Amino acid sequence: MSRQEKLLARFKSRPADFTWDEMVRFLRGLGYEQRNGNGSRRIFTGDGLPRIHLHEPHPQKNCEKTVSCADL
Repeated sequence: MSRQEKLLARFKSRPADFTWDEMVRFLRGLGYEQRNGNGSRRIFTGDGLPRIHLHEPHPQKNCEKTVSCADL
């Protein structure tokens, strides 16, 4: 199992300790690039991919469980 496949499996399990760095690596593996928005807002874009708008968590580094992964 590749690193990206392991990260996808971890993402789908919706762990409480999924970090922002893991999210960025996961999205980069899908072909996205991170762009900075205003403040803590981050925009992920990729050729032929829908835009994703996320808020980078701070001061903690764990992502909230609000992201739906049903389509992945």
